Amino acid sequence: MIHPLTGSDVVTLGRLLRRDGLPSARAWPRVAGALGSALGRAPLSALERGYVSLAAREPGMPAPVFVVGHWRSGTTHLFNLLSGAPGVTYAAPIPTGLPWDFLLLGRALAPLLERAIPRERGIDPMTVTPDAPQEDEIALAGMGAPSYYHGVYFPRAFRREMARGLFFDGCHAGERDRWRRALRQFTHKVAHAGGGRRVLVKNPAHTAKIPEIRAIWPNARFVHIVRNPYHVYQSTVRMFDDLLGMLALQPVDRAEMLAAIHETYPRMMRAVAAATHDLPESQMITVRFEDLEHDPVAEVRRIVQTLEFADPDAAERAARAHLDQVAGYRSRTRTIPAEVAAAVERHWGAERARWGYTRAEGA
Repeated sequence: MIHPLTGSDVVTLGRLLRRDGLPSARAWPRVAGALGSALGRAPLSALERGYVSLAAREPGMPAPVFVVGHWRSGTTHLFNLLSGAPGVTYAAPIPTGLPWDFLLLGRALAPLLERAIPRERGIDPMTVTPDAPQEDEIALAGMGAPSYYHGVYFPRAFRREMARGLFFDGCHAGERDRWRRALRQFTHKVAHAGGGRRVLVKNPAHTAKIPEIRAIWPNARFVHIVRNPYHVYQSTVRMFDDLLGMLALQPVDRAEMLAAIHETYPRMMRAVAAATHDLPESQMITVRFEDLEHDPVAEVRRIVQTLEFADPDAAERAARAHLDQVAGYRSRTRTIPAEVAAAVERHWGAERARWGYTRAEGA
């Protein structure tokens, strides 16, 4: 597959190589390809920045809606169910992969780029199409914002980059500002490409950054989805194993990966609780994955009515249409091995108890 860094810029690549170390020998061709792409696109990237500053600004864009939740909690399923709601737009694969260039170069090369899109996500058998909703984290990582994906690309620094990208640990004020600028710029461009419609964003990393998002858009709306931690843990480990196998440019220390997973979930859950307790119902709703799985249409209606989406009936019809499209999808087994249960109780036990989940629920 084409490495996501292929859509980044020269400055971002230089920072990552300086901070996180050189890639392994077998990964140099991928880094060279990313560098060549960045250099070749540099004039067009500058042209797009000028275009955005003059013609593509959306100062009056509606505040976005953010779907948040720990990885593998059902954020993608919920994102897909909401993405067909009237008045909503989102980032598709080409904008996500070419965050600096998708308004101009991305449109010009769309037929070629669409053929390069993988047919499945890689971490599960979910189909990817040219207009499939995508989370914005790869785009932000390619724009130089602190991102856990930098740890996926350079796993010698996996734990450090996870903490930087999720909680801004060790980041100076300029790096926080860079993240805000990248999020604001990318989201405004997505809104412009979507005709000024409200942007629907899905990104587990944003779960820990709600105060930063609220500083940009005080009226932003949030849907937080939670799921049985026993299943979340097992699926998260599998996801990062898959991501590192596909995208790592350095050797992987799996113990460091597991340590980062163990410490991330409790911090993320505490962060979202602290950041949203004062939000009115019209800006914040929590969804249990098990309820969404049991009656997805009812949950979609509850969400769009609570957050005051336009035309709930049309949003419900769009959700039904998506369910018809994925009717043949089957998730992986949910049997919980003893070692997974022990890890959850040891590292995530307090949060598991707070949400009231048991080992058997959702099996």
